[in-house]
Amino acid sequence: MALNIKTGEEGAPLCILAPAGGDSGCGAVLLPETPKLLSPIKAAPKAKSRRPRILADCRGFTLIELMIVVSIIGILAAIAVPNYQWSIIKTKEAVLREDLYNFRDTIDQFYADQGKYPDALNDLVDKGYMRGIPKDPFTNKNDTWVIVAPPPESTSPLSEGGMGSTPLLGAGTSGTGESTGPGNVYDVHSGSNLVGTNGTPYNEW
Repeated sequence: MALNIKTGEEGAPLCILAPAGGDSGCGAVLLPETPKLLSPIKAAPKAKSRRPRILADCRGFTLIELMIVVSIIGILAAIAVPNYQWSIIKTKEAVLREDLYNFRDTIDQFYADQGKYPDALNDLVDKGYMRGIPKDPFTNKNDTWVIVAPPPESTSPLSEGGMGSTPLLGAGTSGTGESTGPGNVYDVHSGSNLVGTNGTPYNEW
């Protein structure tokens, strides 16, 4: 008795493998072929740089896309530039108002201290009332201010009774006979001929 190769049961005749082309007498049994040995694993090739591929996938802008972008920039600029210029004008007007206020307030202080108006704007600097003559924000110069002379001074009631002419303080001759004069700077205006946002020229502010 022999072990059956296929079933593993006893009693089955033992079959002998026959050589190729021969007869074993009980039917040849072919064993499964021995698997071939795997070839040694080869190292994977190094990955090629993807940069050329990325550059190859990139494309430029079309003419229509460029025209759309330029049109949008032009629209935004057309909206922003006028607003920017308007804000600059409003800022200059605020500076002009501040300068005129300071001029007039300083001239009043000069008159209260000296008994006369200044003969020139530089008198305000020379006597320490101002550190310097500011620039006109619209002409960007400090020598374009328009000076307004003081109005004609009225005389005291004594002059009407024939007691002599004694002008008020700051005009003509003082009571001691010292010549004082009314001065030349009563008011100051801008030297610009432009018209303000309120419709009034700057030289009339």
